Formats: sequence, C-alpha cells, structure tokens
Amino acid sequence: MYDAKHQKDSALHYYQKAYRTALSTHSPHKAYIIWGELGSFYYYSLGKADSAKQMLITALNHQPDMANALLVLGDVYRGEARWDSACYYLHQAIEYGDIQKQHSAYRHLSSIEIQKHNYPQATTYLRQAQLLADSIKEITRTEAITKINSLYNYQHIQKENYTFLLDNEKKSTFLWILGCISVVIMGVAISVYFHYKKKVQNTRLQMHKLSKLKEAKSMKAHEENICKIKELEQKQIETEPRVKELEQKLVEQEGKITEKETLLKAQKEELEQAKALQNLLLAQKEELEAKNKEIIACLKKQKVLQDSLRQTSIYHFFHQACTKADSKITEEKWSELQKEVDTAYPNFSKHLYELSPKLSVIELQICYLMKISIPPTHIAIFTNRTKAAISNARTRLAKRLLGEQNSTEKLDDFISDLQ
Repeated sequence: MYDAKHQKDSALHYYQKAYRTALSTHSPHKAYIIWGELGSFYYYSLGKADSAKQMLITALNHQPDMANALLVLGDVYRGEARWDSACYYLHQAIEYGDIQKQHSAYRHLSSIEIQKHNYPQATTYLRQAQLLADSIKEITRTEAITKINSLYNYQHIQKENYTFLLDNEKKSTFLWILGCISVVIMGVAISVYFHYKKKVQNTRLQMHKLSKLKEAKSMKAHEENICKIKELEQKQIETEPRVKELEQKLVEQEGKITEKETLLKAQKEELEQAKALQNLLLAQKEELEAKNKEIIACLKKQKVLQDSLRQTSIYHFFHQACTKADSKITEEKWSELQKEVDTAYPNFSKHLYELSPKLSVIELQICYLMKISIPPTHIAIFTNRTKAAISNARTRLAKRLLGEQNSTEKLDDFISDLQ
C-alpha cells in the first residue's frame, strides 16, 4: 500500500517488519518471499541495484521458483548489460511465472536482443509477448463477464435465502449452544497443547544444559593438560643446569681417569639418568600436546557435525513433530533421517552394525532418534511403541553395544559421541 502511494520510508519499514515477523514465527518460506519483494522495491523504488541483487540472490537460493524475484533479477542484469545472466533468469521467470510474468520476461528478452543487434530473435520474442498480451486481455474480458453473472446469481440466491430465514431462526439457538460447547472444547485443547509445548521446551533446555556440561568437562581437561605441559617445561628447564654441570665435571675428570675412575663411573650414571629423565619429560610433554590437539580437533569436528545436522529439514521436522500429539512418521521420513545422519556421521551406521550385526530396523531407528536428541517419550510415539518397550529396547542396546546392563545413560553418551 505504502509502495503504491510512493511513501518509500514507510514501505521500507513495513517490508522489513514483515520479514522479521515471518522469521520469528518460523515461516522461512514467507520470509524469503518478502525478502524477494524487498529486493524488487530496492531496485525499482530506491534505485539500489547492488543491494537489490544481493537480496534477490539470497531469496532465490532458498526459494528458486519465485517468478517475480527471477524476473526482477533478470531485469537487474539487463541494466548491467550482463546479457547471459539476464537471459538465464528471464527464461527461469518464463518457466515458473504466470502469464503476466511471462509477458514481461519476453519484453525484456526482446529488448536484450535489440541491444545485441539480433533482430530476428528480438522479433520472435516480441511476437510471443504480443500473443501473451492478447491472452491477458481475453482473460480480463472473461473475468468481467464472470463477475456480472456472479452478481446476478448472488441477487437470485438472496431472494431464496430470505424464504428460509424464518426456519433458520429456530436453529440459531441450537447452533449457539453448540458453538459455546465448541469454544469450551477448543479452550481445553489449547490449554493441553501449551502445557505439552512447555514440557517439550523444558526437555530441550535440559538437553542443551547437558551438552554445555560435556563441553565444559572437555575444556577443563584441556586446561589441565596445559598446566601439566607448563610443569614439565619448568622441570626441563630446572634439569638443564644440572646436566651442564655434570658435563663440565665429566670434562674435568677425564684427565684424572686413573685416580677418579670410580667417581667418574658414578657421575656418568648420574648424567645418563638425568638425560633419560629429561628425554622422558620431553616425551611426556609431546604426548600431552598431541592429546590436547586431538581433544580440540575432536571438539571442533563434533561441533561442525552437530551444526550441519541441526540445519537439515529432517532434524527440524522431528523436533517440530514433538509438539504434535498425533505425529506419524512415514518411511520416506525415516529414510531421509538415516541419509542425513549418515551424511553428517559417515561411519555411524557402520560402527553400529560392527558392534551388533543383527540390529533390527526399530533398534536402528531408536539409535537415529537418540543421535538427534529426541527424548525417550517421543521415541515411543514416533516408533509406535510403548514407553516400557522403548525402555527395554534401550536396555538391550546398552548390553549389545556396550556389554553392560542397566546403563542407558552410558548408552546416551555413547550414541552422542559415536562418529
């Protein structure tokens, strides 16, 4: 509305507000449609081609079939005289757009061909645009006739409705009572839904705290190793003067081999012990440094794998399904979950089958759900099993994978760390 009134500041404000609102309500599809509209506004109303191009490319990366964004981006490249890019996006707009978008795209393509002095192709595009323009006029004329017929039908129906008005009054009281009952039932359903949603949020918060605790433990081990390395370095420095001192004494005593043979032998042994101790300290230092690097690399790798998996649509699908009481998981969703987990953790399924070659389909599904942090309550819902059955299955998995009974907590840690 503000765009049509040429109130650019107000239009820009409400475009941005609509985009933020769509993101906050977890509607990325709507958000990127608005982002594409904002790119069109930046180009045609504000004249900012570079900003508009970046917005349109971002929107199309998430929604590649937005005909309006494709059309505007093609027009931007046309303005920059980048004919190949312009033609590509304009042809995409023809493929995905309605008749109006196709008409505009053919007009832009004709303009490009004229600038390239390819007049036969420009004529072809102009003819196609004219055919679409004629079709648009015909559709507009047909819609006008339809509106007139609809108005006549509406007046006729209004007369018939008046005849039944008295009968409907008798039914209104019953419908009012039925409506009140429906409102009460709806209120109870909403209350149950929000209670269930709060419970799921608390479960996610606990899982997040547990993840932070694991990271803190790893960082503590890292810091302790650094302290030990410093202590070993200090001991190495402290032993260096003694080694030098013994070496000096050895040089002095070499001229007195006959008289000091026994003393020289003892000093040589002491020197060798000091050097051995120094080498041992150096080896321990290098070993701790290597372990420390492995811990850091493992933490980084695990963080990257977790982030990549959490960005997938199937991860969000299962966690959003936790808020729905009647969630049903299709075979396609199970296959997609297995594919994404094995993509993020290439050896996950392989290690499971190496530990337990006779792993059943249900047990494998339980392992995948545990990997994406789905609590046991929802695992039971997704696999159409009782909570007791899931508890027993987790106990069996702990025994088969870890060789221990009644250690489901260790099983959770094992599945979480399994790469």
